[in-house]
Formats: sequence, structure tokens, C-alpha cells
Amino acid sequence: MPTPRNYARSVASRVTAKVFWSGRSQAIRLPQQFRMSVREVIIRKMKNGLYLEPLTPHVDANGWPENFWKLFEQNADGLDVGRPEQAHERPYPLGRKR
Repeated sequence: MPTPRNYARSVASRVTAKVFWSGRSQAIRLPQQFRMSVREVIIRKMKNGLYLEPLTPHVDANGWPENFWKLFEQNADGLDVGRPEQAHERPYPLGRKR
């Protein structure tokens, strides 16, 4: 049971949010002060409510998601992905000069 001091603090931070349907999914419109800069969250069901935690992807030293290179069955060091500052174009659109 919360103490009077903790209860007063939790009541002061309460904000109402709208619950609505988006297609066949239920959604909650978060007030601006609770918005997150992530595309996915982890949802945990607690005793009397829900707990939302930002899901931040784990990335390697080059900024790629950790499991990305498993798709190619090799690591990032063995695959030349080029340099972002270089354009990836052939000299001629059809591969030969007309």
C-alpha cells in the first residue's frame, strides 16, 4: 500500500489517455509528455495495469542490428557493403556505351 506521500506524487502525475480501435487492433493515444522515440515497445501486464518499455534494438559497432549479419551467414568484416558517401552506380545505365 502506498504511503500518503507516494500516493500524492502518483496522483499528481496521472494523465488520462484515449483508447481507440485502429483496424482490428486496440490502441492508446499517448499524451505528449509520455511519447517515445521508438517504433516498438515491450508490454508487460502488471497487477492493476500495463507497463510499457521502449524496445531499443541492439546494434554492432557499425550501427547494424546484431542479428542482421546472420541472414548472410557471415560477419560484417567479410562483406563489402561499400561506403555511404560513394554513389553505387554503373558508368552507363545499360552497362555499355551506345
